[in-house]
Amino acid sequence: MRAKLAPACFERTRFRLLVVATALLAGLQIAQAQLPQTRIYALFPPGGQVGTAFDVTITNGADLEEVSRLLFTHPGITATQKTQDVGGQPQPIPNVFTVTVSGETPPGQYEVRAVGLYGISNPRFFSIGNRPEVLEVEPNNLPEQAQAIEIGKTLNARVTAGAELDHFKFAGKQGQRIIGELFARRIDSKLDAAVEIYDPAGRRLTLARNNVAGDPLVDVVLPVDGDYLVRVYDFVYAGGEDYFYRLTFHTGPYIDYVFPPAGVPGSTGAFTLYGRNLPGGQPSGVTTYGHPLDKLDVQIAVPADALKVDPQVALSSQASAADSFVYRWASPAGLSNPVVIGFAPSVPAAEVEPNNLPPQSQKVTAPVEVAGQFQARGDVDNFTFDAKAGQVFFLEAQAQRLGSPADPYLTIDQVTLNDKGEETVKRLGAADDDGVNPLPVIFETLSDDPVYKLAIPADGLYRVTVRDRYGASRGDSSLVYRLSIRPETPDFRLVAVPNGPIPANTKQPMTWAAGLRRGDNLPVDILSVRRDGFAGVIEISAEGLPPGVTCAPISLGPTQLSGVLVFTAAEDAPPFAGSVKIVGKSALTTPAGTQELVRHARVGTVLWPAAVNQPSETRVAQTLELSVIEETAPFQVKHDVPRIEANHGRQILIPVALVRRNGFDNSVTMTWVGTPPNVQIENKAIDKGQDSGLFRVFVPPNAPVGTYELHMIGAQQVSYRRNPAKADKAKAEFDEAAKVAAAAAEANKAAIAARDEAAKKVPDAQAALKVATDAKAAADKALTDAQAAEKAAAEAVQAAGDNADAKAAAEKLLQEAQAKVKAAADAIPVAEKARADADAAVKQAEATKATTEQAAKDADAKAKATEAARVAAEKKSKDAEAASKAANINFLPSSPALVLTIKNAPYTLTAAPADGGNVKIGGKIEVKVDLKRINNFAGPATLTLSLPPGTVGVKAEPVAVPADKNDGVLVIEAAADAPEATIANAVIRVEADFEGKAAVDVAIPLKVVK
Repeated sequence: MRAKLAPACFERTRFRLLVVATALLAGLQIAQAQLPQTRIYALFPPGGQVGTAFDVTITNGADLEEVSRLLFTHPGITATQKTQDVGGQPQPIPNVFTVTVSGETPPGQYEVRAVGLYGISNPRFFSIGNRPEVLEVEPNNLPEQAQAIEIGKTLNARVTAGAELDHFKFAGKQGQRIIGELFARRIDSKLDAAVEIYDPAGRRLTLARNNVAGDPLVDVVLPVDGDYLVRVYDFVYAGGEDYFYRLTFHTGPYIDYVFPPAGVPGSTGAFTLYGRNLPGGQPSGVTTYGHPLDKLDVQIAVPADALKVDPQVALSSQASAADSFVYRWASPAGLSNPVVIGFAPSVPAAEVEPNNLPPQSQKVTAPVEVAGQFQARGDVDNFTFDAKAGQVFFLEAQAQRLGSPADPYLTIDQVTLNDKGEETVKRLGAADDDGVNPLPVIFETLSDDPVYKLAIPADGLYRVTVRDRYGASRGDSSLVYRLSIRPETPDFRLVAVPNGPIPANTKQPMTWAAGLRRGDNLPVDILSVRRDGFAGVIEISAEGLPPGVTCAPISLGPTQLSGVLVFTAAEDAPPFAGSVKIVGKSALTTPAGTQELVRHARVGTVLWPAAVNQPSETRVAQTLELSVIEETAPFQVKHDVPRIEANHGRQILIPVALVRRNGFDNSVTMTWVGTPPNVQIENKAIDKGQDSGLFRVFVPPNAPVGTYELHMIGAQQVSYRRNPAKADKAKAEFDEAAKVAAAAAEANKAAIAARDEAAKKVPDAQAALKVATDAKAAADKALTDAQAAEKAAAEAVQAAGDNADAKAAAEKLLQEAQAKVKAAADAIPVAEKARADADAAVKQAEATKATTEQAAKDADAKAKATEAARVAAEKKSKDAEAASKAANINFLPSSPALVLTIKNAPYTLTAAPADGGNVKIGGKIEVKVDLKRINNFAGPATLTLSLPPGTVGVKAEPVAVPADKNDGVLVIEAAADAPEATIANAVIRVEADFEGKAAVDVAIPLKVVK
């Protein structure tokens, strides 16, 4: 039973300071020490509106390689990974998704898990509301930077750094009653939020913190019209990606509590809602911490299945075994907040005041359910009932497990009245907290709610007094409780809790998921909460397993409150991520007969990792998700002894196989977990190079009779490469990028050479063009000169007239001139063509130059781009290679479970081998065995020799011991070819029919000698 030094809010603060100091270090140590498993710690935003689509980012987690899916516990919520264009191809953006919420999805809290290379993750709450949603806009650390928000919208925000203050402002009207609901702890955030509101004049109107399940609730009536400032911060000024919250200011309904706090399964019952801004409600006449409450009578349909829990609210581990359902009121002004209502076997009777004093005790008829409240400081509630001798009642008060801040304390008195009506009171007992805690540290179930077994000693009157543990300093209408006075009704509940790999017999909470590698064994902790003295054997099995995965059933005996269910994946098991169920069955025998109890296990999750022996924050999860990771375990521990019955005095030799993979060859230390009291068990290593070991278990006479689950934990470091496929892929990408870059560099070199060569040809072509142009000009001039000479010669011919000599000379000159004209005219086309050809050559050279210059530019750009791609690919390859570099990490696999049933023995044994147990090769010795009969055994028995596997050349014929004898002689022989050997773990086994088949062993020294 834990010491109670302060109310829960102060305990939470102290606990949280410890978490802040140790969780990060513990988380890092865990992450570095174990094989990777996908985990998520925070997403943002942590929710959204019905009928919308929005982006969500995993902002914190571990082992998030290749996360490609988000899975939600409601089919109306889906997600697709966002992509970005890279080189013309869509590439996934790591950890960013577009989430779509269908219009048919009911508002509520669901769970989200990520699926990646290392399987499916642990769950995180994901809230779906029906109000518009907005995101925080930074900077808003100062009042003058306050972000404007609207009443009636939900804000998603984070305190991302220590000492960060978030400021917002909203416009309000005088007389408005504003409710501010901040969800942080209730949606798996680390934020211990405080909320302050300031009026337009800067005066603080209210400060709220930790008044609703660890989160603040604000209730304020606005004094004037204007803008109101809101400040949100972490109470211990911590911060980070894990410090997210959802904040809504609204004028809609808010339910503080429902009365009565429980209803009858399958009925539609009358309930009263107590809360704020309840449309149609009336003043209740009560307040909660100074805030007046409305009340409204409603009819609530209570679900018929009281065993099915749908935790759409943050049910703590303390509430994991309590039966309850979640209710939201669909008011004319919108949906209310969710509240938890319990299940009762009968309609609860309301507490009637005054009942503070014993003479004012409220008379009830047992069995009965009572709904009560600690309405004022010092409130004490007394109830009396009549009972008959021999009756057995269980008295239980529930508050914490229903979300009430009350902390009930019970006292039970036997009241005797004399003839004058005067009381004589005998205190029979008292009860404070329920200390049942099957899985301490990992998943704490001890609660502030008391339970007491009352065996009625005599006919008469009995009084139960209910007090609040802190009633001397507080009293409030919200301190609601339910009191059950019920007949003994044995039953049980189961909770399955995946926890990370930890050393044998160590308690350390880890944020983990049920992830299996191929060829691996996965232990899942199972805790049983037994009610009203239930002492049956609980048979536990898994349902809905995927192909390639098996899970041997286990049994929890009456004294074993927790065990381990071990899932096994075959080496060829296909990848998988999906839901499985765990079911427990037991027989309950009553005077009316025997009935089978079938109870599906609820699921627990560890929210944050913690140090060894330090409890963490935990809650009930909505489903159990299992994944098979596409990676083979380094080694696997196996045995083929799922169940065994053993009498007192029995020796069990368990062959254990070690399947080695990927070159692993070191020794593995094997340690048993869950060993029954006093049972002698062998913890040792399977040595290097060995593939098996033989482990001895001995059940001494003082071992408690019962059924137990136990298993082994192996421990050794293994050389592990993290995601080598990614490194290989990155290396291939780098090789290709280097090849492309080299080719581009060569092409660039060739382009530069071509450009330079083309550049050289342009001046030559231009010079040739000049020559051709000059030649054309000369030809034009020659033609002109020739034409002028021809004209002059023609004029001379004419001028010569009849002068024959002059005329002949002139005509000769004319002929010569005409020949020159013809020659010059003929030269013109040639010169023109030469000039045209030269001009075309210049243009071609210039065009070639321009083309090669552009080609060189393009080749240079390509070379630079491919070189940049090569450098990036090289870095990516080196990073991937560094990340996948083999490192020694701890590997702590579990063996399959072994269910051991310990039974009484019919006798005890002593044995006296001749010659000290030394038998010569080819010889024999006698062993005298004495039986001491116990437990009324009077039948015959048979003596046998039981030797460890692998023993050769030694034998003994069975010897019968008649019912009228208590001794016998067994003869042990060594064959002529028997090897010399010291035979360890040799026993004389005596078998008989006793409560079925019974076998008892007595160890003897045995050695084969020459």
